[in-house]
Amino acid sequence: MECLSPKTTDTATLEASEQPTLEDDPQTLLEYDSDTELQELLLETPGEECVAKNVYEGPPKCKCCINWVDEYPDDIKKVDAAENLSHALIIRNKKSHGSTKPLEVYEIVVQSPFLKQFLRDAIPKLDFHIENIVLKRPFEDAFHHWTDLKEVARRTTDTKALDHIKLLLNILRRELKETAKQHSDLLSKSLMSFDYLWTLFKPGELIFGGNGNSPQMYKLEKTEYDTDSKGNPVFDLRCSAVDWDGDSFGRKESWERIRAFSGLMKITSLPFYPERFVEDRAGVRDRLLTRGNVFASLAGPHYKTYRGTATQTRLFFTQSTEGPIHVDGRVIIDAKVYYQYNPSKSPCLEPLSYDDSQTQEKADNDSQDQKLTEEQLLICVPTVKGYALAQKSWVELSIDKVTDIVWNQNVFKNLILPSRYKDLVLSFVESQLAHQQKTFDDFIEGKGQGIVMLLAGAPGIGKTLTAESVAEEMHAPLYSVTAGELGSEISEIEGSLGKIMDLAARWNAVLLLDEADVYLAERAEHDIERNKLVSIFLRTLEYYRGILFITTNRAGTIDAAFKSRIHLSLKYPALTQSSQKEIWRNFINRSPVKSDEFTEDDFDFFARRTMNGREIKNAVKLSHLLAGRHKERLMPSHVKGVLSALYDDMEEQS
Repeated sequence: MECLSPKTTDTATLEASEQPTLEDDPQTLLEYDSDTELQELLLETPGEECVAKNVYEGPPKCKCCINWVDEYPDDIKKVDAAENLSHALIIRNKKSHGSTKPLEVYEIVVQSPFLKQFLRDAIPKLDFHIENIVLKRPFEDAFHHWTDLKEVARRTTDTKALDHIKLLLNILRRELKETAKQHSDLLSKSLMSFDYLWTLFKPGELIFGGNGNSPQMYKLEKTEYDTDSKGNPVFDLRCSAVDWDGDSFGRKESWERIRAFSGLMKITSLPFYPERFVEDRAGVRDRLLTRGNVFASLAGPHYKTYRGTATQTRLFFTQSTEGPIHVDGRVIIDAKVYYQYNPSKSPCLEPLSYDDSQTQEKADNDSQDQKLTEEQLLICVPTVKGYALAQKSWVELSIDKVTDIVWNQNVFKNLILPSRYKDLVLSFVESQLAHQQKTFDDFIEGKGQGIVMLLAGAPGIGKTLTAESVAEEMHAPLYSVTAGELGSEISEIEGSLGKIMDLAARWNAVLLLDEADVYLAERAEHDIERNKLVSIFLRTLEYYRGILFITTNRAGTIDAAFKSRIHLSLKYPALTQSSQKEIWRNFINRSPVKSDEFTEDDFDFFARRTMNGREIKNAVKLSHLLAGRHKERLMPSHVKGVLSALYDDMEEQS
């Protein structure tokens, strides 16, 4: 599972209230079994006395703990627990190493019930909702929420509570004075040092990262100084973003890192910095909001076009390593299936938080229809998960490079096939796609719900193009697989074929099994392994729920059992000279650099030699390259030159 790894820390937090002891005289140590018994000796409720009590670091008693004493270290005396419990604050002073002061405040133990409530009202942090509250140096919570602390203090009307608040704020003001001064000086120059990074990042705010091509916004959860595996100091940021796991949107946490640097650095040169420092902030927000809306719209399966670099998880039929690949073509965006086939990539998402006005609306809607807030749209991840059809690979795609498909409206019209064939094929496919939930069923549930069409004929006469044209006409994905891609072992083939058919049915794709002669060939009495292969294919066909085109070059060798399982079988005739001429015309007219010099006589000449559609396509492609090399528009002379080079008899005729 791709989950946030918990970070560990070596910092030991001292308990604010330990088992209390009281030293009445040097000879006798009186211990109390409970706080209640101890409090009976006190005149006031714990924490109500508006006094800050200082305790100090004394001689160590062990290697792991700090020994807090009641007086300055020159005169060591054990801390009086009973007296301490009466104070609003316990200030623990630690010996300073490297500072001009001999002692520095290490932490402040908050005992006053007024101050505990004050901190809970001012600072939205779970740490302040427990009984033992300790403010540790460098007091980042107070630093980042100083304005909030003052606002809550201003609204306080209880005189006694206000006295306690003033006591705490005065102590914090004294401790944070130099920090605030240095922070303000750095910010005035848009600079920052590594040691003061904690003053720049306020938990709960949005931070900016990434680069100009793929910027990303995160919500900051917390920060901490740490060391990397080599012992080098680093500043870690725990961030959250919005992701989609195939079922619902959720909050995905990650750790980002800023490595130690010497001297000062421009804030906007940091790998991550607060959103308020982003140049062209309004423009960046608009861009991220637009991308967030696209991300939200891509929840569920979608058929799109992609052009650019993607991250390959693994090839469908191989265990290739992860890495960048170039994708230029059709893709299926489907996180649910992506994670089914790549379970190690599944994210651990926390539920999104909504305000009260949205909670019921969210509950009433399906997960896919969740309405994301503006902040959530800003922090949506910049990628989606899917499948590249041409590469047959699971990929992570950049949202910015995903576009709608521009359908070719003429491809089916230009298909050189008798009109009765075209009408029949199209009617089968249209009916299946239009009535996915009301298909004719067998007596056995789930059996016989698909449409299987066999296209037989010589190579290069339009069998594959028929499936491609039908898919384009129906605006449906085309999932093309050759027999060689399914493997060689029986178990491997059965597994691959089952997965492919499941995916094609889920995506309402037109499935093309090209060059499937090995699966269709008639079974032989003594070839057990091949008979197993044919039987597996027969059984799989019966339970397929989608549209399947099967192409073969050897229609005469098909096993008899297939005939009852094929709904439509078309035998393609050889291309006539007229058909070849039309194919030449279609391919040449698609060239963006075609000249106007092509005449009917030229097309008649091209069609003199019998060629199939694939050969004509290759000849036009070569002619196009030849014209480009000479920096000329495509002319008849280029085509004739290619034909002369390929076929000796064409050289004599030209």
